[in-house]
Amino acid sequence: MGFVRYRQSRGEAEVLVGRIRESLDVRGVPVPRVWLSNGFRDVDRGKFKLSVNSGGIRTVRAVVLTLCLYGYYRRTVGTAVLLEPVDRDLWEIDLSYVERCFLYPYYFAVQAGDEESVGVLEPLQGYRRRDWFTGEPRPLREDKLRGEWLRNPLELGLEGYEKKYWQDYYSEKVIDSLMIDDIGHDIGVLLSMWADGGSDVWPRERIVGQVDRLIEALQSFPGRGPWSEEKSGW
Repeated sequence: MGFVRYRQSRGEAEVLVGRIRESLDVRGVPVPRVWLSNGFRDVDRGKFKLSVNSGGIRTVRAVVLTLCLYGYYRRTVGTAVLLEPVDRDLWEIDLSYVERCFLYPYYFAVQAGDEESVGVLEPLQGYRRRDWFTGEPRPLREDKLRGEWLRNPLELGLEGYEKKYWQDYYSEKVIDSLMIDDIGHDIGVLLSMWADGGSDVWPRERIVGQVDRLIEALQSFPGRGPWSEEKSGW
C-alpha cells in the first residue's frame, strides 16, 4: 500500500484564508503604494489560496516578513497561531513557508524584549526543526550556518549589493529591484541562521547586527522608508 497524503478540502482552506486575512488586517497598516503589490492587495482581498501549487502561503510569508521589517511584528503573531494547526500529515502545502511565519515574528519579538509575544511564539519554533514532508528531525546545514547561502556575505549594508551590479548595463530601477530582492533573500537566510544558533563564523550577535544593517539599507530605497499615515497607499 502506497503512502496516501490527505489534501485539505477547499472549504477548510477558505476558512483559514479568511481567518488569516482578518488577523493580519493589512488595511489597518499604512502600507506605502510601492509595497502593495508585495502580496498586501491579495491578503487584503483574501485572493490567495492555500494549496501546494497555488503560492498563497508564499504570499502570506512575504507579507509577514515585510510587516516584521517595518515594526509591525505583533500584527503577525495571531497569524502564526492560526497556522499552528496546519499539520504536516494532514495538509498538502509547502510547510517551509508556514515555519517561516512562525520564525519571523519570533525573532523580532526576541529583539524587542516582548516577553508576551515570545511566550506565544516560542512553542512553535520546534516545528521548523523537522523535515516538512517526513516530520523527521532535520539536520543542520553547516554550509548555511557558515553564511554560504548569502548572496552578499560581506558584513556591509547597501554598498555590498551595489558593487554586485555596478558594471552591468541595467537601468537604475532594475538595479534597485535586484538589490531589494537580494537584501530580502539574505535577511531570510540570516533569520534562519539565527534560529539554528549561528556558528563560529556567524555567531548570533553578528547575525543580529547584519540584519539591522540590511533593514536600514532596505529602507534607504525611494518609497521604502519607515511607514506613516501620510505615505499610505491604500
